[in-house]
Amino acid sequence: MAAHLLSLPLYAVDCPRGGKARWHSASPPPPCRIVLADEIAATGRTMAEACGFLRGLGYDVLTLTLFHDPASRFIPDLSIPAPAYIQFPWEFRDRSPGTLAARMNGRVSHDSEEDFFGVDLDGVIAPDIRRRQYRRAVRSGEIDRLVAARSKLAMNPQTSLPPVDWRRTVIVTGRPECDLAATRAWLAEHGLGTVPVYARPEGIPPEASAAHKARTIADLGITHFYESDLLQALEISRLAPATAVYWWGRNPDRRFRVFAASAIGGKS
Repeated sequence: MAAHLLSLPLYAVDCPRGGKARWHSASPPPPCRIVLADEIAATGRTMAEACGFLRGLGYDVLTLTLFHDPASRFIPDLSIPAPAYIQFPWEFRDRSPGTLAARMNGRVSHDSEEDFFGVDLDGVIAPDIRRRQYRRAVRSGEIDRLVAARSKLAMNPQTSLPPVDWRRTVIVTGRPECDLAATRAWLAEHGLGTVPVYARPEGIPPEASAAHKARTIADLGITHFYESDLLQALEISRLAPATAVYWWGRNPDRRFRVFAASAIGGKS
């Protein structure tokens, strides 16, 4: 894009994470001025390595990125500080050391780009209340008793849980925030007490649960999300197209990645 806008020839430098920079295309004859462009300087190590490589060959280098993390060790000549988490549509990994530190309490190296998981609670970790049973309880005024009985349910078998690293996982649920204490107690009882839980804020109706989950996914930069309800999974995929969303049904043959129309370029 930068080469096109500036009407300049485009050359490519390859710089693998933690490795040495090298030309990935033909190279312009030095000495000349080069604009070294990338989308973001996260840790800054790759940009610093590539810049040092080019300057060592005698080029006059101007560095350009769309954004840089304020914690980056290398600040480009032309760049905008990233105001928060930055996730480009073509990427599914962590991009900001500041975000990593805040989100994972410093447990992850700033030099890594790793998957970050989100999991629905009811239907994935805990047995879900069937819709027919739920509607019947609403009509009869026994919904509070039904929800209270949920705390006595056993967790779904380990073999049926999604293949996630629970150290890099959060739970995003449609349960209201008023249920958080009971929910956390249930999770602690079943060995998941350290997993963060994001419940539906007060004032957001149950029918907007998918939108709540999609907003949370985007805010946290979740790369993979497992949802038990197919319609919600499709809506989440539409609202959070950069995230890989999986429908995680009760049966193993109903567990696969879903794509909403708008997430693949169509209209919903």
